[in-house]
Order: sequence, then structure tokens, then C-alpha cells
Amino acid sequence: MKNVDFIIVGQGLAGSILAYLLLKQNKKLLIIDASFGATSSRQATGIVNPITGRRYVKSWMFDELLPEAIALYDELEQVLATSFYKKNQQIKVLHNLEQVNDFDARLQEDAYAQYLKKESEVGNPHIIQKYPNGLIAPLLQVDIPILLDAMQNYFEGKLEILREKFEHSDLEINEFGFNYHNVAAKNIIFAEGYLLRENPYFSNLPIRFAKGEALIIESKALQLNAVLNSKAHVSPQGENQYYVGASYDWNDDKQEPTLAKRKLLEEGLQQSISASYTIIDQKVGIRPTVLDRRPLLGVHPKFANMFVFNGMGTKGLSLVPYFAKQLLNHILKGDALHPEADIKRCL
Repeated sequence: MKNVDFIIVGQGLAGSILAYLLLKQNKKLLIIDASFGATSSRQATGIVNPITGRRYVKSWMFDELLPEAIALYDELEQVLATSFYKKNQQIKVLHNLEQVNDFDARLQEDAYAQYLKKESEVGNPHIIQKYPNGLIAPLLQVDIPILLDAMQNYFEGKLEILREKFEHSDLEINEFGFNYHNVAAKNIIFAEGYLLRENPYFSNLPIRFAKGEALIIESKALQLNAVLNSKAHVSPQGENQYYVGASYDWNDDKQEPTLAKRKLLEEGLQQSISASYTIIDQKVGIRPTVLDRRPLLGVHPKFANMFVFNGMGTKGLSLVPYFAKQLLNHILKGDALHPEADIKRCL
């Protein structure tokens, strides 16, 4: 029987960051994940955005989340010897006078001043616009596949990874912790993403699953460096490639692209840019989201060493660094969890 301090179920962004932070604490780990190459993390656009929505609202806790995210990603670039993220800005196309007035009103608020400004003139000629655009910064762009691949290489020889589906029915609970097949663990953390729906231990959590689809296009003419937010979201990926997305569907849970969403994304793209382009790929990911739009982390109400880390939705890149650290401080030091993120609010 092998002995570990933690089993982590799931190796998307959440599970990988948890594993990295636990390794820094010299913990012995086992990761179990059959779908490392197809997590929703890998399909995401990789944006950390301070301002969202039609009313230009600052993201929840962003002033606290951003420094933690930057500190961790800077550290990981050094440790992994890999460049995977950069600071950028978002061009927010203002389509009518109401949007212009709303944006200008936000500009006058002290809490928003550091994140918002206006273009003084029309910028990229291929952006379809009528008014000077709003600008949102700082915005982080993270190449999640590069990050996860680099972390996978870093984990080699430092922890054990099982490339298999976790069978919840095979988990044995005892007074010392857990047994799973030939492994004994003191603690277990479920960071399964949308596969939480198959987890009988946390089936009561108010989580729903949103299927997102996105296009990857190539355009030599566009020459867009900033992220564009118009009728479509367009993010530069390098080498004249751009991520266009993403759609939402709460009724379809198949990991397959659809023609309907492709057409919808193309319609938005054609209303956003005038440059010619070629579609080279269509991506699909299923995101775990929560009704109150807050993450889900904490301890099982019955089993003291069983934890969940989920519900990050589209904001995982900003939420995971902060709340992974908080969950581990809760487990290892007994620190309190943020009440709006603690699963106790749902029980």
C-alpha cells in the first residue's frame, strides 16, 4: 500500500495549481485524471479581465485577486522556465450613445479609474466601430495549454499521476483517511471541474454546467494586438491566429462542436471586424458554474479530510491562485475560508 498526504482528483488549472502549492509544502501527492488533454481549462480563452458585463462592473474581489494571480504566474514562469502569460488591454467597442454614456460614467468613479480609459481616435481600421472605443487594462492573457504542459513536465518525478477515471465507488473511508485501490491518503481534494456532477459526495452543491464553444481563426490582415470585445470576443494567440468566443449552452453537455454555435460566433465576428479570415478549428469545453457566481471550496460536512475545489467558471485564472492558497491554508493551518466561497453557504 502506497501512502500519500493528498489525492487530488482532476488536473485542470485548479488541480494543477493545488498540486504545485502542496509540493511547495513538501507534501506527497497522487493526481488522478483520465482527461488531462481535454479539460475545459485547455479550451478557455485565457483572459483575466477586471471589468465585465454591459454595465462595466468590476469583477468580484478583483483588487485582491489580481495581485495573487500575478505573483503566482510570475513565480511559475521562473520555476517552469516557460513564458505563458502577458499583460494586455481590452478594446471595448461602444456601439451606441447609451453605452458611451455608461462607460463615461464609470470613468468618473474612483474605484474604476485605474482600469478604464478611452481611445482618443479610431484605432485598428479592421475594427467595426462608430465611436471612440473604451479601453480596459490591465488584462492578463494566459496560454493555458502551455502552462499546463509545463506544469506536467515539472511534476515528473515529484508526484505520481494516474491516467484513469476516478471511481468514486472504490473510495474507502476510514478513521485514518482514505484508501483508493493500492493508495492510502490522509486527505482527498476533488477538483474535477464539470465531472463533479458524477461525484456522490458533493451532489448537493448548486452547480450547473455551461457548454462553451469557440473558434480559432487565422487572419494576416487583422493585425490585432489587444483583446477585442465587440459583438464577438477576439483574442490574439500569436502567429496571426485569434480565439473567437465563447458561446454558452446550459442544455447541451456533449463534448462535440455544433454548426449552430459556429454560425452564431461567425455572425458576431463579421459584425466586429472587416478583415478576411479563415476558420481553422472549433473548440468545446464544459464549464462548472454556480448560481451565485462564487467558487465552491471547503470540507465535506461528514468526512473531515475530504475537500472540494470547484465552481470557478469563466474566471478560473483569477480565482484559482487566490482560493487555492486559501483552501490549503484552511487545511494545513486551520485558517477560515471566505464566507462567500465556503460551501457551508450551500448546506
